[in-house]
Amino acid sequence: MQDFSLLHGSSDELVAKLRGGSSGNYDVISPSSDVASSIATSGLAAPLDLAKIPSYSQLSSQLTLLPLARVNGQVYGVPFMWGPDPIIYDTTVFKEPPNSWNVFWDPKYKGKVSVWDDLSTVYMAAQAAGL
Repeated sequence: MQDFSLLHGSSDELVAKLRGGSSGNYDVISPSSDVASSIATSGLAAPLDLAKIPSYSQLSSQLTLLPLARVNGQVYGVPFMWGPDPIIYDTTVFKEPPNSWNVFWDPKYKGKVSVWDDLSTVYMAAQAAGL
C-alpha cells in the first residue's frame, strides 16, 4: 500500500478520483454521508470486518444503524459523528433550536433560508424528506 493521502474539494471529486482507478490505493477514506452509499454500492470500497473494530459496538446506535453505511447486510463505514452540515440559526427568531433540516420547508421561513451550493445539500434534503 502506498503512503499518500487522497485530498478532494467535494464529494463529487472524491467519487471521481475513486472511479478513476485510485480506490485500491487507500486503506481508509472518509467520505461524507452524501456519497457513502454510492461508494459502497458501486464497489469502490470493501465491507468492513467488524471483528477487527472492537469499539464499534460502543458507538451510538443512532450512528451504527444508519442505512448509508450498509449495503446488503454488510457494513462499509463507521459513522463517528453527525455530518458536516450544521444548521446555523438566529436565536432571536427561534425560541427553540431547530432539531432537523425540515425547518427549511416551513412556510413561515420562505425566502429567509440559505443552504450551501453543493450537491451534498441535495442529498441532505432528500434524506430529510425520507428518500
